[in-house]
Amino acid sequence: MKKLVLILSALFLMVVFCSCQFFGNKEQETTGSADTTAQTGSGTAATTDTEEETTMPRLDYFGEDMDRYLSIDREDYATIEVTVSDEFVIGDDDVEDYINSLRLKNKTADTGAVGVTDQPIALGDVVHFYYRGTIDGEAFEGGSYLPEKYDTPAELEIGSGRFIPGFEDAMIGIVPNTTSEDRMTSIKVTFPANYNKKLGGKEATFELYVVSVDKYILPAYDDSFITGTLKYEAKKKVYEDGELKAEFESEIRKQLVENIEDDLKNAKISAVWEKLYTFCTVKEIPQIEYDYYYKQYMDQFEQAYAYYNQQSVAYYGYKKYENFDVFAVEYMGLEEGDDWRTEFDKRCREAVMQNLLFHTIARKEGMEQVSDEEYRAELKYYADMYSIYGYTEEDIEKLMGKSQLRESALYSKIADYLLGNTTVTFTKLTAS
Repeated sequence: MKKLVLILSALFLMVVFCSCQFFGNKEQETTGSADTTAQTGSGTAATTDTEEETTMPRLDYFGEDMDRYLSIDREDYATIEVTVSDEFVIGDDDVEDYINSLRLKNKTADTGAVGVTDQPIALGDVVHFYYRGTIDGEAFEGGSYLPEKYDTPAELEIGSGRFIPGFEDAMIGIVPNTTSEDRMTSIKVTFPANYNKKLGGKEATFELYVVSVDKYILPAYDDSFITGTLKYEAKKKVYEDGELKAEFESEIRKQLVENIEDDLKNAKISAVWEKLYTFCTVKEIPQIEYDYYYKQYMDQFEQAYAYYNQQSVAYYGYKKYENFDVFAVEYMGLEEGDDWRTEFDKRCREAVMQNLLFHTIARKEGMEQVSDEEYRAELKYYADMYSIYGYTEEDIEKLMGKSQLRESALYSKIADYLLGNTTVTFTKLTAS
């Protein structure tokens, strides 16, 4: 219960906080129309409907003059054009990868083919190997696993997706006995653009010493596999050659699209907020609202810090994080050495700015009121999300509070309105 309460209380808040690039733009920190160094002001407190909320007053968004804090012209959000990573576009490769994952789940060991050294690596095999990774000739942290440090080679199932994209595919076809500790073979792969600040988008060379491979047999991808092994319910009794596969792959594509629907929508609205922020002018950050977010986020951080360390002690006998600073850097997705306090302050301000922005747009468009139907839809959304834990709409309403649910419903309404004004272009993700 305690863990779920933590999750629920943070849900709406973390939509902004975890999406740290909603308004993140280095150019805006020094230039642009948005004054991110605006002075904080007091603001008027709003009345809320739960005991917890009344201990932390909020800005009265419905009673305040929004123009005091932020302004934006209607023409700036009437027609919006944004770009989103093409990782949200389901292609033939994604369908093929999913089918191969089903084949991997149904693979069988090749009897007597353990520790093989004279056969090439194939999809589904388990490879025992050492590796040395370099970028521009220089070793990088976490990029090597070598015999001088490890007695037992690393293990990797080809097709598992455990390593960066392209790594496992590049290993296919390598024969173990053509490599050794003194005669490694090389492959080149590129780290995903969003991997991390240091490695994202960079090409790396990995030298491999493949000790051996355990061979496995994958089932053929054919009609009998689809209907027999996978128990797929065919829509017809008789199919022409290739017709069943086409139907099955169409269903997989639909499923994959549905699986990323929420992520795609979040990526779109994140891009929209970021675009709109370049058009708006922030005049003042209301201190009352900044304090609210600061406390909410810090409470969540402290609870998460305690929780993860408690779990680590229980399972492994030691604390995962030696201190709060180490935890905060990792929890916020920062790099070692980054100043998490500066980033924390920045994100608190961004949370307030986003609230100011969507409330300003809501008022301009006469959309501030949340109908009972919209409220119930938002409540149902969260209840459905957490029904797996046995929670009902009544439980969710009690845990989140009516005012936060209405705020969330208003956010959803404005987000949908803005997306209706938006044209999205998909583009290949590049490292920042």
